[in-house]
Amino acid sequence: HLNQRAALNFYGDHWTAGLNVQQYQTLNENNSDIIKPFEKTPELWLNYQSSAAPFQLGGNAHLRHTAFDHDELDSGARSFGEINIDYPMQWGGIRLAPSIGVQHLAYNLDEVLGSTIDDTPSITAPQAQIKFDIVFEKNSATRRTLEPGIFYVYRDADNQNTLPLFDTDLLTLNRNHLTRDSAFSGYDRLEDTHQAALYLTHRRFDSRGQETLAATMGQINYFQDATTITDLSSQRNKDSDSSAIITDIEAKLSSQWQSHITALWDANDNQLEEGSFSLRYRSNSSDNRLQTSIANLGYHYRRADNRLSLLEDDIEQADLSFVTPLSRHWAIIGRYQFDTTQNRSNESLAGIEYNDCCIKWRVIYRDGLVYRGAGIENKRDRSVFLQIELKGLFGVGNALENILDESIRGYRSLSTGRQSSQYNSF
Repeated sequence: HLNQRAALNFYGDHWTAGLNVQQYQTLNENNSDIIKPFEKTPELWLNYQSSAAPFQLGGNAHLRHTAFDHDELDSGARSFGEINIDYPMQWGGIRLAPSIGVQHLAYNLDEVLGSTIDDTPSITAPQAQIKFDIVFEKNSATRRTLEPGIFYVYRDADNQNTLPLFDTDLLTLNRNHLTRDSAFSGYDRLEDTHQAALYLTHRRFDSRGQETLAATMGQINYFQDATTITDLSSQRNKDSDSSAIITDIEAKLSSQWQSHITALWDANDNQLEEGSFSLRYRSNSSDNRLQTSIANLGYHYRRADNRLSLLEDDIEQADLSFVTPLSRHWAIIGRYQFDTTQNRSNESLAGIEYNDCCIKWRVIYRDGLVYRGAGIENKRDRSVFLQIELKGLFGVGNALENILDESIRGYRSLSTGRQSSQYNSF
């Protein structure tokens, strides 16, 4: 789907607000198996964040109202609110941040003829959090830190199996979960949880203060069974009260090379649950976009899980993608992802691009596998895309930009001339 979005945002010292309108255009109208996401018509949000000064009472608030619309599915409006009061403390490298708050979720659903389901359901959940960490620092020729931490979350929420799911799903377990207060994306679920994450992070910096290594290992311990929705159990070891052991290592090997390794280790069964490795190359950037090359090499493994219909078999994939200039104005683009378990190509993409002062155009051929649902045979989609842009005037074929951004890591920063930061904040 082509994501079409318009937004108007305000950013102040403590207040931020925004209005979003989002809709989707189906790129392959002939594929009736593809269900379009809900459109937001519109979405309004308001945030408040006090100054985060140590030993001062502070707080934050988040309000969001979204009207959802869909051509085929039942629609409605959702209102979400969250208020927290916190009291951060700091003694040198020791930081402690307790907070208490409440979340509220309410719906106004379109009435369905003959339905007995409540069209104005709501739920309120009190919550508490404590984040504690220590930074041990060693300064020599290069700065190094060791950062143990604990993140505790408690939220009391009722079962929500009957509530709609407009834009919410379970997130894949990764490093970010160690300091997240919910396993869900979106705002359709208030996670009922009582948990504590233990983690340890090691960082290294070069003589210029740039981070060259960030290695994190941690695990989430659960003190109660999940009740938000049944599928939440897929985040946890089957016979354990803890998550898999999370390992994440990201390294800057040089000014041009970066690597990233992740692993989820099932300590209960003593086996790898999921793992990935990627090696990324980006030539030294310059003012001319086509003088910059990018290349990505990756491998991903995920063990089969009979609790999930999408993971009936092991997943083992190898991935190669690149954008390489041939001259000042010409570049070639490619990607190939191969599934070694199924012995098939998931996606192959190849094309050429021309870019000068006045016009930019590209032609791309894509052969991709379309997943049609559990128990339904997959099929292939073969397409040719053409994009033409008269700089400063207009362009056609913008759907191709989204496809390349999803297929080739680093493509968006390459096409906009901006390079993202080396690491995500933790």
